Amino acid sequence: MDPPYYQSETDYGKDVFARSDFTLRANQLLGLKGKFILSLNDHAQVQNLFAAFDVKAVKTNYSISKESPYEVGEVIITNFDIEDSKVDPVLI
Repeated sequence: MDPPYYQSETDYGKDVFARSDFTLRANQLLGLKGKFILSLNDHAQVQNLFAAFDVKAVKTNYSISKESPYEVGEVIITNFDIEDSKVDPVLI
């Protein structure tokens, strides 16, 4: 899943995604029977909202804009341990 990033909720349009949807999403994921992978920007509130899950901080480069690529922090949130799974971390 790749929802709008925290503090960027209106990037896909006004009233499409609200800040309260992060809490809603975290609560929905608690009841999920399958596995999930969710990526979000690395923000303290994101880490708090999704603390019940495995949260791994990573660095990546943003390069879609006309500006030079720049490094940012993101988090990979799962309900399983990626390190112990058969998921190839290169694909994540």
